[in-house]
Amino acid sequence: QGGGFQGGGFQAAINEEVFDVLHDQMGVCMECFASPLNAYYPRFCSAFYDTDSLFGSVGTFFEFEPDEGSFEANPPFVSEVIDEMAIHMEKLLSGSSKPLCFIVIIPCWETKPGWNRLNRGRFLKHHLLLPQREHGYTEGSQHSRDVRYRIASFDTSVFFWQNSAGAAKWPVTGAMLDDLKEAFRSRHETNADKRAEVARTLYFGGIDQSLTKTQLESVCSKFGDLESVSVNPERGCAFVNFLEASCAECALAELEVLLSR
Repeated sequence: QGGGFQGGGFQAAINEEVFDVLHDQMGVCMECFASPLNAYYPRFCSAFYDTDSLFGSVGTFFEFEPDEGSFEANPPFVSEVIDEMAIHMEKLLSGSSKPLCFIVIIPCWETKPGWNRLNRGRFLKHHLLLPQREHGYTEGSQHSRDVRYRIASFDTSVFFWQNSAGAAKWPVTGAMLDDLKEAFRSRHETNADKRAEVARTLYFGGIDQSLTKTQLESVCSKFGDLESVSVNPERGCAFVNFLEASCAECALAELEVLLSR
């Protein structure tokens, strides 16, 4: 589905929070482009029905012909595929009087035929533009990298295509759009970030039970600014979080002597 051997490829997967907003507020329960490895909903379209059907695939989207329902489409980022997808959606929406909705998520490629077909189509009910720095995606090659999320490398267009019955059943509201934008905000995090977080935190065991939080704060603040301090007298331990890892390193040797029995 648009990737190579190491993953990633020509597609950026949306995160779980986005799927949940689409399901809860727009009735989406199926993906038009997915695979057994990255599908979020139980049913999805994929390129290889013979192998994927056991995992919930109904086959390729270009042979999928629903007359009702609400669907998410995050296709491979290939202009020709996007254009053909839009043509197929237009045919489906034109031929149904039942509630039918497609929510399409692609890069904001204003010069590409597929993007323009989606932006000018008669079934367009709303176009949500997400600026590059204000949202992110799930990393497609997370299995070979130390990241799960990443900031988007492009502006993203979210197109809401609906027939009249679909628009009545699943209206595109301001509240829903706000929730969707919040869900899209990047949650990128690396193992390096986690290691830096750990490096700012000092743990001390076997401390004197009479030691108070105020006393510990007074001692620790000499080495740098503090984020938090917690003391558990019953267990004889304490946690000290510095704002800077270098301050924690400087404090470690002296505090171990001071706090131990």
